[in-house]
Amino acid sequence: MKEKKGYRIAWWLLAAVFFTGVLVYSASQVVLNAAFSLDGLVSGSEEFWAMTDKRFALLDFSDRFSGFCSTVYVIGDAVLTRNFILKGEAMPYKQILYPYAILVLPSAAAGLLISAFARAGIGNFYAAYFGIWILLTVFLMVRLIANFLRCRRGKDW
Repeated sequence: MKEKKGYRIAWWLLAAVFFTGVLVYSASQVVLNAAFSLDGLVSGSEEFWAMTDKRFALLDFSDRFSGFCSTVYVIGDAVLTRNFILKGEAMPYKQILYPYAILVLPSAAAGLLISAFARAGIGNFYAAYFGIWILLTVFLMVRLIANFLRCRRGKDW
């Protein structure tokens, strides 16, 4: 039981890191489109280039920070998946599926929120997180298969 509690705490800490990256990226995209708009600026003017530099600086920061948070989450989730395969015990499938739904659904909702404010559309946000969602799906499938085999055999590996 203590092992499951440690697993949950580790997962929630990793989820907090992941959501911090998503929120910073989402907020920066909204700020980028609202406060640093290029509308009304003459292309090639000094104001235009100054605003473009500010936009790229904010975009670079948000991409790097979000990438760092996503990398920390993926590495941590890979370790948790490995530990689940080697040391874990069979558990109900909902305990495996719910955490991934908790990660994917709010981050997808953040993309929809951004698309409501952004002219560029929803592709900018989803392009940044599509690769992470693929890795989440791979980890989920590995855990589901390991849990299925563990339940089928009726014992731990």
